[in-house]
Amino acid sequence: MVKNTVAIIQARTNSIRLPNKILFKINNMMLIEILYKRLEKSKKINQIVIATTKKSKNLIHFLKKKKLNFL
Repeated sequence: MVKNTVAIIQARTNSIRLPNKILFKINNMMLIEILYKRLEKSKKINQIVIATTKKSKNLIHFLKKKKLNFL
C-alpha cells in the first residue's frame, strides 16, 4: 500500500507583531522558501502545499514566481 503524504504549510502575511515575517530573507532566501526546501528533503512527504489567503498578494506573487504549490 502506497501512502500519499501531503505537508501543508500555513503562511500568512498579516501578523500584528511581525508583519510579512514569512517573506523575510535569511542568507538571500525567503523564510517560506527555506521551509519548503527543508520539507522537500523528507522521504516521507509526497507533496507540499502552502495554504494562504488571497489578501497575501506579495506572498502569492513570490509563490507563482518560484512555481510552488499553494491554495
